[in-house]
Amino acid sequence: MGLNAQIGIIGLAVMGKNLVLNLADQGIRVAVTNRTTEKIDQLMAEKKENQQIIPCKDLKDFCAAFDGQKIILLMVKAGPAIDQLIDQLLPLLKPQDIIIDGGNSFYKDTIKRYLRLKEKNIYYVGMGISGGEEGARHGASLTPGGHSKAWPIIEPLITPAAAKTEKSIPCIGWVGEEGSGHYVKMVHNAIEYALMQVISESAYFLQKTLKLSNSDISNIFKQYNDHQLHSYLIQITAEIFKTKDSEGPVIERILDVAGQKGTGRWAVADALERGISLPVIAQAVFMRNLSSSKKLREFVSNLYPLTKTCHLPTNHFVEMVEKALYLSYIICYGEGFYLLQETSKESNWKIDLAKVSRIWMGGCIIQGAILKPIAAAFQKSPYLAHLILDPSFAAIVKEYIPSLKKMVALAAESDLALPCMSACLSWLDAVRTARSPINLIQAQRDYFGAHGYERRDKDRGKFFHFDWHGDKKEKPTR
Repeated sequence: MGLNAQIGIIGLAVMGKNLVLNLADQGIRVAVTNRTTEKIDQLMAEKKENQQIIPCKDLKDFCAAFDGQKIILLMVKAGPAIDQLIDQLLPLLKPQDIIIDGGNSFYKDTIKRYLRLKEKNIYYVGMGISGGEEGARHGASLTPGGHSKAWPIIEPLITPAAAKTEKSIPCIGWVGEEGSGHYVKMVHNAIEYALMQVISESAYFLQKTLKLSNSDISNIFKQYNDHQLHSYLIQITAEIFKTKDSEGPVIERILDVAGQKGTGRWAVADALERGISLPVIAQAVFMRNLSSSKKLREFVSNLYPLTKTCHLPTNHFVEMVEKALYLSYIICYGEGFYLLQETSKESNWKIDLAKVSRIWMGGCIIQGAILKPIAAAFQKSPYLAHLILDPSFAAIVKEYIPSLKKMVALAAESDLALPCMSACLSWLDAVRTARSPINLIQAQRDYFGAHGYERRDKDRGKFFHFDWHGDKKEKPTR
């Protein structure tokens, strides 16, 4: 006879432990186990009064804690460890038991596991969990997707762990079949990469051009957070710039080398495979890569020193940066939702982008005021190709383009690198260019490789080849 656990969690590192505590606080009975018993002992010592937590010494003991259908949440490192754990669990499972992967798994791995377990009538779910340690403990943004029969069963058990919007709506929702839940989490992280980069570039621009102190930068970002840029990342930026200890400002001693877990790279690689343009997100990933080449940057900086400076009056340019940053926000989110839209159509996942917007309104890193008009845009037009096509955003884009242009131009004159904000501007200029210079590239491809080209005055899909080397005549090819 089991102990009547409602859900079980395997893996008690920071995220797993905090999810256990979160669910237990909500009255959910949670069986727990871990590869090493030390973390189990630490958890029970911390919550010795909590009768909702059921410690289990091994997987057999863990599975025996359930009286009926097993609902198992894996909170272990993504990759081979997941497959090894599934192999160990399978002999202990019955048809219609549920496995949920709450790690940052690559969505294609999730699809493979989903299909494998579907054949065994085990319901597999890949669930994105956004919000880090704080979210896991007090309310995360959750995007489950996988075997649809699992959702009515797990919804009442995992919803209590979700954050809530200001209207008390849980930040959780079923995304779709296969690996869609982890795909949405991957895109969340890709947007996060881009937002963090444009914020850092804005702070850098303000520091270098206006010669402001850390305290001044903190106050400016606090001001931004009181307006349309209100978001978690802007809020913590204001906090970071004002934080000091006995050694002085913390930000001043942090090395300019950024880490990454790989989700941004996955998104860029996936977009390339699908033929989808993500120039800003890609640039954010590339800048993290470049940051790691610290010795190279130091060497090159001595060869080609930055010498130019630009001194600007404060008030006007603080507003200019605010507008440029908000426009960059629109483009960063727009790229992520564009990738979701195109992948959902291609994979037949039928992802509700208005729902995703609402899920991201609380508990996650990219939460912000901008998600309300984004949700409204997709509620009104579910198949909107890009945010800049929504009338409410279009009006802002038109008004704010001059600010972004001026900021990028001033940065170039001042030897300040703003790669992501420059990418935002370049993409905007390119996407609103009806007739681009790409026809030359197609002519070059036809010249050296006879790849053919389409004509401006003919229907799309009809290709021609010009005999550049012979009789100088054009012939239809298909």
